[in-house]
Amino acid sequence: MSRGAQQTHTSDFYTKTQQALQEREHEEATKQRDAESVQARLKAAEEQAKKAADDKYTSAKVAVEGPSKKGVAGRVEIDSDGEKKVPGVAAQGGRSREQAAMQKDETIEDHEVEMEMNAILRKSPGTLGRLLRTSN
Repeated sequence: MSRGAQQTHTSDFYTKTQQALQEREHEEATKQRDAESVQARLKAAEEQAKKAADDKYTSAKVAVEGPSKKGVAGRVEIDSDGEKKVPGVAAQGGRSREQAAMQKDETIEDHEVEMEMNAILRKSPGTLGRLLRTSN
């Protein structure tokens, strides 16, 4: 090392500048470490709060609705009393739409004749057949 370089390394300005740079690097490293620590603690607290909320929701749901009865592999749910709940079946007991449309003053025979006539007319190529096909 030359004499000029040695004097530069030992000068007051150089040593203070080097010391300030090292202190700044140390402070930045400390801030980075503290920020990572805070983020990790916040994330852990968030996960814990979510888990507690889910547990509370599940326990409240069970308290209100009772234990869940899920069907297995898409099968129909069966209550403990053996009653099946079939989704999509109307309250009319599974009767077809034509049977449900029977009028109060109409006899069963009259209704069957009307349904047969409608079926025949639906198959006809005329205007009435098109009208009946589009209405149902």
